[in-house]
Amino acid sequence: MKNIYLRLVWVMMAISGIVFFEPAPMDFLFIIVLVIGLGLKLLRLPRYNDIIFGSIYVLIIANIISFFFVSSTTVALRYFLITIYLILSFLFFIAFSFTYKEKGLKILFSGYIFSATVSACVGILSYLSIIPTFNQIVKFGRVTGFFKDPNVFGPFMVPIILYSFSQILAPERKIRWYFIFSVCTIANILSYSRAAWINLVLSLSVFLFLKYFKNPNIRQIFKLIPILAVFIIGIYKFITIPEVASMLETRFAIHAYDTDRFNTQDRALIDIAKFPFGIGPGQTELSLNYATHNGYLRVWLENGHAGFLSFILIIFISLFTSLRRSLIKNENELHIIAFSSLCGILVNGFVIDIIHWRHLWFLLALPLMVMIADSGYDEKI
Repeated sequence: MKNIYLRLVWVMMAISGIVFFEPAPMDFLFIIVLVIGLGLKLLRLPRYNDIIFGSIYVLIIANIISFFFVSSTTVALRYFLITIYLILSFLFFIAFSFTYKEKGLKILFSGYIFSATVSACVGILSYLSIIPTFNQIVKFGRVTGFFKDPNVFGPFMVPIILYSFSQILAPERKIRWYFIFSVCTIANILSYSRAAWINLVLSLSVFLFLKYFKNPNIRQIFKLIPILAVFIIGIYKFITIPEVASMLETRFAIHAYDTDRFNTQDRALIDIAKFPFGIGPGQTELSLNYATHNGYLRVWLENGHAGFLSFILIIFISLFTSLRRSLIKNENELHIIAFSSLCGILVNGFVIDIIHWRHLWFLLALPLMVMIADSGYDEKI
């Protein structure tokens, strides 16, 4: 039963990139995996650090309190349940790593790698018309893969780009990592999401800085130069294809909706001062007639000061854990990947609502998952 359960979890992660309808296939399988894990005692929950548990508790309570100020109970309930689901996924990832240690971490990451790679390949092939160009996979000239929004598809690739790049730099290089790195990077570019590009550049820069700050190795740095040179030349050749270059030029331009977003964020800041307990889950579009396109403002406006601070504290714990471990010599390189990926996605959060991104909560849990898997914690995190 244990082996079947582990395979089920892998499948759940392998389909995590199929989210062009809600609830997604992963959501149904997650509920099954969670119930089976708890029912058959295939999951063990660690005693959580009081700060982590307290932050999650405050975030949930803040959501509940803000219900008193909602204009649509139906919208609020749906949005709140999604938030609860994602918090449960955060706890599940930690519990799974606590139960199965390094093996569990490998299963989760392996499934994520498979999901990102398949989605990237299908998106690129469809974009190039090598396979039928489905409207769902390429929307308005932008690759969305199996996502509803290219602005989510692009960032979804970033952790796997970093992981595959770290494997390319490893002593035992395998050709598949060059392939995965290339297709996921191209998919990120073809999402034509400006935030996804910034996410990738920042994450990769932080990754390289921490990797060589932690273990300065002149010989390895020189080995890195030809790899980057070949990659940059390849990307340059790709983006100079007329169709790609034209779309890039369009995406780099300032659009009318950019002004609408900034105006909405100004209005959100004004309303935050008026509603210290928030306006309720999912009420932003109803109140402002437009999304904030800023994950932090959204949480602050909808869940009030307490909800915002608890969310920020969860982020801080994940960042601090991964950075502290990243700076320890001979520590698992996944900590560097976790910190770098978090830096990228959190910057992404300033221009898009990220609170309900499934892979955000995976990345928030990742530093704790790696710490548990490496140290064999049996008691408390």
